[in-house]
Amino acid sequence: MKNHDSRPLGKLSRFFWLIFPAFLLMMPSVPGFCMLSACASGGQSRSEPPGTSTHQPEDPPGDSNIQYSPVYVEQAVMATDPPDRYLRISGHLPTPCHHLATPEFRMEADTLHITLKSWQKPDAVCVQVLEPFVYYLSLEAYDKPVPALIRVNEEPVAR
Repeated sequence: MKNHDSRPLGKLSRFFWLIFPAFLLMMPSVPGFCMLSACASGGQSRSEPPGTSTHQPEDPPGDSNIQYSPVYVEQAVMATDPPDRYLRISGHLPTPCHHLATPEFRMEADTLHITLKSWQKPDAVCVQVLEPFVYYLSLEAYDKPVPALIRVNEEPVAR
């Protein structure tokens, strides 16, 4: 009596022994490639933010009426590297159709108040869901020494 199940196993076995050595030869190169690509990126320059913003401020078009809305700030944290002078602000925009407006700076007593707003065109049809964002705000635009107290939309900044 012949065993018919051995034939497919034989093809699978041959396939395995043809592919497996190539896989073994490739394995050491994958971590090496990852390490080389990490080393090639180098350090960040001081003019770049310490992270990536998901949204950048935009000025609204001047030809139409614009609706402004608040930005919901969940967290505002000062960057860990002091010479950078960046704030990492995370929160939500009212809808995906909203854009960050240029931040406004106001000094009151010993506190720097930063106001973030969003804008949209009033005739835009948009899904009514919150749009998460992360924005790295450079304090270089505020050309005075950074005070000890900073508030973004009345939320205190953690240091």
